[in-house]
Amino acid sequence: MMDLKEEKPRARELRISRGFDLASFNPHGIST
Repeated sequence: MMDLKEEKPRARELRISRGFDLASFNPHGIST
């Protein structure tokens, strides 16, 4: 159960990194 909790923030960081790259590439990718 602790593994799942630690994997959640890691996936979030990966998603943010990917979203940032996509947003920089796609102007429509910016959701903020």
